[in-house]
Amino acid sequence: WPEAQLTAIARVSAAICRAHGWGAASVIGHREWTNQKIDPAGFTMASLRSRVSGLLGRKTSGPAPLAPFPGADWFHRAPKSALVTAMGRRLVAEGCSAYA
Repeated sequence: WPEAQLTAIARVSAAICRAHGWGAASVIGHREWTNQKIDPAGFTMASLRSRVSGLLGRKTSGPAPLAPFPGADWFHRAPKSALVTAMGRRLVAEGCSAYA
């Protein structure tokens, strides 16, 4: 498992725990729940729970501020958004300009 992927798994797991008020012990793997699954493989759940525990011990600054809701009318008239335009251009550059 690449380090970036392990970090992402730990961060997502910690976020779910925070949202539900759970501790790291609530993070379980398929093989811990049933004998019908073998995953995860390549890392231990103990190591993942340790990462999650470390993340849960840190104070978070909270979510990034969101742009204020523009109002329902924004969705019905031809809205203009630099962000949406930039995302559209990036998608086209990545080859996502048409349905397959």
